[in-house]
Amino acid sequence: MNQLPIIDIAPLYTDDQSAWQSVASQIDHACREWGFFYIKGHPISPSRIEAVLDSAKQFFALPTTEKLQIDITQTRHHRGYGAIATEQLDPGRPSDLKETFDMGLHLPDDHPDVLAEKPLRGPNRHPAIPGWEPLLEQHYLDMQ
Repeated sequence: MNQLPIIDIAPLYTDDQSAWQSVASQIDHACREWGFFYIKGHPISPSRIEAVLDSAKQFFALPTTEKLQIDITQTRHHRGYGAIATEQLDPGRPSDLKETFDMGLHLPDDHPDVLAEKPLRGPNRHPAIPGWEPLLEQHYLDMQ
């Protein structure tokens, strides 16, 4: 196989459980052999994908001082902006040379999992970009 796998996940939106297993096997194989894969056959519209991409470009083009208003290191929930060299996958190597925006399932401060201080659970932190929060929150829910 010379190209990144393209997996049709449309069967996941049917009741055919044997088709689900086929998709799962393809994903398993792609992850083990490539570490990445493309998907097709999902219900996310091209206009949604374009809107999310445009928003991401707008966010990452902001001055660092603006992005740091939601600094990921200032929350125990691991949500917000990760500046260059904030994360380090391998402790024996230099810090990662990338910027990130991390979010998850939005849970309010009074949610039982947040109160119990379970890792990676809490409220999302969003930049002050008009339309960003509803777009990203809906996209997260749709992707989930």
